[in-house]
Amino acid sequence: MISNKGSTVIGSNFAALVYATTRSNYEYIDYVYDARHRNHFAGTKLGDEWVDLGMILLEPTVATSQKAIISYSGEVRDEATSFVHEFFTWLTTREIPVGRTVVKTFFRGELVEDFFIADSLEILDTLTKSERNSSNAELLEIIRCKNHERHPSRKRESMWFKTATYQQSSIGAMGWTITNLILEPWLTKVYGTDFESLLAIEHRGAWVPLFYPESLLEYLGSGNISFQQPIFAYPVNNSFASVVRHMTRIIDSKCNIIDAHNFEIENLGKHSDVVYFGSPEFMVGRSAISSDRIIVSEGKFRKKMSPGKVVYLECSESAPITVFVVDIEKKAFRLSVRPSGSGKGTVAIVEYGHCAFDLSENELIADARETVESMVGVSTLGESVATEIAFPSRTSGFLEVDQLYTRSKAMLTDLGWLGTPIGELNSSMNDQACAALHATSVRERYSV
Repeated sequence: MISNKGSTVIGSNFAALVYATTRSNYEYIDYVYDARHRNHFAGTKLGDEWVDLGMILLEPTVATSQKAIISYSGEVRDEATSFVHEFFTWLTTREIPVGRTVVKTFFRGELVEDFFIADSLEILDTLTKSERNSSNAELLEIIRCKNHERHPSRKRESMWFKTATYQQSSIGAMGWTITNLILEPWLTKVYGTDFESLLAIEHRGAWVPLFYPESLLEYLGSGNISFQQPIFAYPVNNSFASVVRHMTRIIDSKCNIIDAHNFEIENLGKHSDVVYFGSPEFMVGRSAISSDRIIVSEGKFRKKMSPGKVVYLECSESAPITVFVVDIEKKAFRLSVRPSGSGKGTVAIVEYGHCAFDLSENELIADARETVESMVGVSTLGESVATEIAFPSRTSGFLEVDQLYTRSKAMLTDLGWLGTPIGELNSSMNDQACAALHATSVRERYSV
């Protein structure tokens, strides 16, 4: 049985924030927080406004069925979509309205419905007759070969996807023409030639699709698609960074903040008043939650980090939009226009990868202004800043990461702790929210 006298919440991430802000009105909370581990969703400053570090979006309509959050058991990514409706209900209860955000792809000088994350195939309409014929022939041959273990529908079960590269899987499922014309130019802008080592199973972490060959062939033939397309959402007149900062202020005022650097997990022992959202590495290490010894030991699990830069620009009023930029003539690989943290203005977030890393700050800002104004027709204003950032890519070790997550979940169960380890597999905002709301629902149901 769970006590209602209070709990110890461990984690320096969005999941911990959601749980602590939700439960702080009902119980005493010791919040174990490590300021050195920056919350990705906390954003950065542009003048007096908090803005997101890069593209952040929510997918409210990707599941055909909805499940109660109490039945959640650590599902991640596509498998967790049945629970995401609970997050949108939570946002409503916190008076955080969200609205639809348009996502586009810029290809051959024009904006089309997005190919990368919004699952539109409209980009294929821009191919020449020769390119369409080549792609059609490649897809027919792929389907004829019937290599079931390498079909995208098998990517979660097939061992091949966990060791093969994305380049191999893309050519094997979508053909050389689509891979060469659309995907490789964009990936090269982000990662340089390092993209060739990106694991197939981690393609969504690099924002690239893996369509079924049958779907592509159907669209080339009839212009129809037979799968559901996601609809993306974002807070109305607000930024996620501002929302997260507000949640942090609530925790500061209502919870007892404990420095994680000197906190020993072993001291907690086996009892059910611990809610854990720390990393799988720390859980399995079972030592100081942020000790240098554990950080070093997790090195083999880390993704490869590719250098990049982001430019933030104050803009005129505009509806939210995100654009994936394929054309190599444009140095940026993505831009997003979002409300500012106060809701009184608009901010453009222009992201650059490997191909633009040698540009100076002034050159980047000038390029970003031109990109925003020419591509989406939004006027940029005075305030601007450029900052360095790193884009992760998993090139090896997925099996170890998967096993680590499974092992750490089992350890939580053995200890009788609530929560879910938050790491590489479930770091998205949707996944973290599901983990937090499940722990909240359990706490509410079984508290005495």
